[in-house]
Amino acid sequence: ENTLKDYTIVKCLVESAHETLMLVSAPSGQSLFTARVLPIDEGLKHDACKLSKLLANIRHPNNFQSSKAFYGMTTEFVIISEYCGQGTLADLIGSNLEDLPKYLLGVAKGLEYLHNTMRAVHGSLSLEDVAVQDGQALIDRIGL
Repeated sequence: ENTLKDYTIVKCLVESAHETLMLVSAPSGQSLFTARVLPIDEGLKHDACKLSKLLANIRHPNNFQSSKAFYGMTTEFVIISEYCGQGTLADLIGSNLEDLPKYLLGVAKGLEYLHNTMRAVHGSLSLEDVAVQDGQALIDRIGL
């Protein structure tokens, strides 16, 4: 069984009442990931289980690939996914408008995949929910 203790916390990226996002290193120490820790109560465990299954099956170049999702403690749900250190569309919007059409097309393709293939919705897509990595737009926070 996976736990957050299997990872080394490098630093906290975001902390709020709704989630904590941390940069973590893998047990091998060679790869970086993000760990999204979401507080849940008993009533939401079923939804978290459905979200875990959805995230495990997403396979599209414009959507984050979640590598693991598990219950951290009795009151938290943890999603481990790839780390994109190049920022979000919100970070790039003021500096690199030349690539914006390419990124927006990637977002559209990612949403089309989520809606038509996975039969899922994002929930609340914003510029902060789209990471940029190696010239690709990656939709994050799917189902949250």
